[in-house]
Amino acid sequence: MVVRGDEHYAMLAMLVLFIGALTLVARNVHRALTQAFRFRFENSQLYLLVSRAQAALVHANENLIRSNEQLETRVHARTDELRASQAQLFEIVSESPDAIVVFDESGAVVSANPAAERISGRPATALIGKHFSATETLGAEDTKRAVEAFGSLLAGEERAPEEFRVIRRTAKRSSSR
Repeated sequence: MVVRGDEHYAMLAMLVLFIGALTLVARNVHRALTQAFRFRFENSQLYLLVSRAQAALVHANENLIRSNEQLETRVHARTDELRASQAQLFEIVSESPDAIVVFDESGAVVSANPAAERISGRPATALIGKHFSATETLGAEDTKRAVEAFGSLLAGEERAPEEFRVIRRTAKRSSSR
């Protein structure tokens, strides 16, 4: 096959275009492969970082579980100690020969021991829920002093112990004629 001058130039131009296109394709493939390898390397670094972070989280979670178990054990032990202490206190208060009456912050009677019932002549149920000044267990002067003392104690003031005279209610006797 004999190529003439114009055809020769056309074939040469096509060859140059083909080589140019091939060069562009090769360059783009090279860039794509380089970027893929770079991403793979970066992903392996990220994977390593994520794996380490995940291992640290698993370790931290295990520590939290152990700490929680230890705290629960301590809470159960302290709860048992508190129950034993409360039972002991209840026994002491119940067996005390002295009247022990507990008030809340408003002055309402919360509890009264058997000695308080015996000394006042009133059942605890008649005292509980009432303001201590309305229980009719103290005389007018003693009630006034008790209210002042209670207010001072609520204000955080220290006071010397005081004695109050209790008015004992006696059972009403039925008259038989």
